[in-house]
Amino acid sequence: MKKNEDILFKIDDILIRLLYIMFNPIIDLFSSHRKIEKYTICKKNISDNVIKISIPNELKEKYPLEIIEGNIINNIENDIKEFITTIENKFDKNECAIFLKNIKSLKFNFFEEKENIQAYYDSRNNEIYLKEHYSKVSIFHELLHVASSKTKLKSRNTGFEKASKNLFVGIGINEGYTQLLTERYFNNLENVNNIYPYEVSIADMVEEIIGRKTMEKLYMSANLYGLVGELEKYSTMNEIAKFITSLDYVSINYDRIDLTQNEIKQMHESLDCIANYLLVTFLKKLKESIEIKKVSIEESSKMFLEFIKKIGVGYEISGNEYVLSIYNNFQKYLDEIFNNGEYNFKIEYNKDSLHNKCK
Repeated sequence: MKKNEDILFKIDDILIRLLYIMFNPIIDLFSSHRKIEKYTICKKNISDNVIKISIPNELKEKYPLEIIEGNIINNIENDIKEFITTIENKFDKNECAIFLKNIKSLKFNFFEEKENIQAYYDSRNNEIYLKEHYSKVSIFHELLHVASSKTKLKSRNTGFEKASKNLFVGIGINEGYTQLLTERYFNNLENVNNIYPYEVSIADMVEEIIGRKTMEKLYMSANLYGLVGELEKYSTMNEIAKFITSLDYVSINYDRIDLTQNEIKQMHESLDCIANYLLVTFLKKLKESIEIKKVSIEESSKMFLEFIKKIGVGYEISGNEYVLSIYNNFQKYLDEIFNNGEYNFKIEYNKDSLHNKCK
């Protein structure tokens, strides 16, 4: 049995490597903070499931340990209860299965306030790391990682991110969709809309193409391959791989202010790749919807204009301006996909109204 598992792992590992090596852009290999494992739930006494809490020395010096532990456990327990109530109302039992398995062994650790990140989930050890004054947005975002994370053989799957050894793919689409769900189901929280703005916008457009119910189900079952399968209805594996790895490149480098000229060029090419892929894929889906009479020509025209507004024609990211080539491709794609104007689609728009500001 072990021999067969090793063979399957090698195949899985090769598939992930191919996404990084065969397709542009080439992305540097790196180690991630996030990974994952397992859970189940006792709603009445969730603190029993919080099997380890690590307290920073700076807190131990300021307050009695029993007060710190008591307050932290109470806060975490209340947040987990709120999270459970929400996902139980929004998802069916099967979609909550991973979370109910992982919560049994979930651990919490705290790190110093000076760290630049707010929180992260270590899937390898099933641990959430938080700051002392963490926000609910942070913990709910990380709990969604917990709810969508599993290990199969030697590979780790978290939502739409797949990891094998030190190789990772799907980081951008995974973080974007995790935050989109955080905003969707916990939208009463302060500053809920200020995290991963670019990735959220891209995940939202992908969801519009494959459908909300389908994408949520794939996310909660940690099924990146299933997402790829849905996109294959409208594009090739090569195109999908370039889209996913381009989004990873943008996500990894989004906040950097020290990009070299070559990296800025790569960022521009990645943004272009993402925008053009989304537009072409959406148009193919739109054509299908027209042909099966799911939408009318008039409705599809409005849907198209709303979609290109979401894509925009440029971005300002970390002080750099990126103008997308998609601005010149709208009518060309329409003519190519809709058989040289068979449906008589023409575009009227205001260029300035399509410009995005992602700082």
